[in-house]
Amino acid sequence: MSATGGFAGTYARQAATYDSARGAGAETLEPLLAELAHLSPGSQVLDIGGGTGNYAVAMAGRGYDVSVLDRSTEMLAVAAGKGLRTVPRR
Repeated sequence: MSATGGFAGTYARQAATYDSARGAGAETLEPLLAELAHLSPGSQVLDIGGGTGNYAVAMAGRGYDVSVLDRSTEMLAVAAGKGLRTVPRR
């Protein structure tokens, strides 16, 4: 379900250009998260508030089983376009 106003509406409108406007630094964050959470490749990871999937792409590329959850269906559509498994908000 898409929202047009408020917080969710802001992200809905930014979904198509979000990645180009906000570099995530996923290559730096992923090793830190894996170490802090004691993860090994193959571990299941739920990226809550994962938006367009910047961090999830980095983690999936290193062998983690990643799903992305976000309240913006537009952001999840971008993440799905990157080949990521998405979990729609209910």
